[in-house]
Amino acid sequence: MYSLVTEGSSGKQTMNMLTYASPIALRPQRKYALGLYVQSLTYQNMKETGKGVLQVKCLGLGGGRGIVWTILPSSSIHL
Repeated sequence: MYSLVTEGSSGKQTMNMLTYASPIALRPQRKYALGLYVQSLTYQNMKETGKGVLQVKCLGLGGGRGIVWTILPSSSIHL
């Protein structure tokens, strides 16, 4: 389980729970493939800014850690 925080250029913020996030690159910087609903403000913010904070939820372990990341180029996004 993951949580995702995004912010658009207008300042609107979102926080969502995700069930799918998979690392696809670690170097030169981390990139993740995400399962997002296309008609959501989160998706719009990601398309607009390309940035977000993904928190890995360690269920049952009492914690998680945040990862600052960027998405793939828009030509690679087909959700």
